[in-house]
Amino acid sequence: MKFYLHKAASSSSPTADLKTIVPNAMMRRRMSRIVKDGVIAAAEALEGERPDAILTASAYGCLSDSEKFLRSVIESDEELLPPTPFIQSTFNTVGAAIALLHGVHGYNMTYTHGAGSFESALLDAAMLLNEWGDKATQRRILVGAVDEMTPTLHTLMERLGVETIPESYGAYFFRISQCGEGAYAEVELLPHNGRNTLPTANCDADVLRTARELYTAVTDRRDAVIGGEYFNIVVRCL
Repeated sequence: MKFYLHKAASSSSPTADLKTIVPNAMMRRRMSRIVKDGVIAAAEALEGERPDAILTASAYGCLSDSEKFLRSVIESDEELLPPTPFIQSTFNTVGAAIALLHGVHGYNMTYTHGAGSFESALLDAAMLLNEWGDKATQRRILVGAVDEMTPTLHTLMERLGVETIPESYGAYFFRISQCGEGAYAEVELLPHNGRNTLPTANCDADVLRTARELYTAVTDRRDAVIGGEYFNIVVRCL
């Protein structure tokens, strides 16, 4: 399955101003860091365009808000719980925030398949473009990966004996379509049927690794073959 990548953005080197993206100060204060990272990276990838679909991937979701909510359950003895941490603790929080900010009412899906989450999102995007047929050349899809590693999760992984703990923090977003005009790169997904000889994720939940390597290949303008859990992602820069 092939498609074209038109823009890549990362929260590690943001150029957009969150105040411009989210003018409401109250809304900005309620956003956790990972939500802010996702919103900024998505805005940069979209460049003012409104996507026809949003696909996000996350192994852990918004961990900080999840921990905050669980602490409030204990501290309040399960009474008078604040709703905001719970609402923002779900895996689809970032995708929902992007949709609300950009007025997107179309397809919106979040994948939580461990290290293969981002690949699943890319596959879904390719299938959507194929399903749209001739209309696909005029449509755009936003695909991204977001994750965060908290001290609590790091401690739990150490106790469980996880040898390689991913340094998962940040967001990577890509705007893709079936139209090659003005594209940065052509991307192809090639299933390896469980016999992949390329390096894959170091940890079952290192969902950002594949997105980071795709972002690096595109921004550095170099062809690459990225080994994933389910696919080899072939990048041909244009």
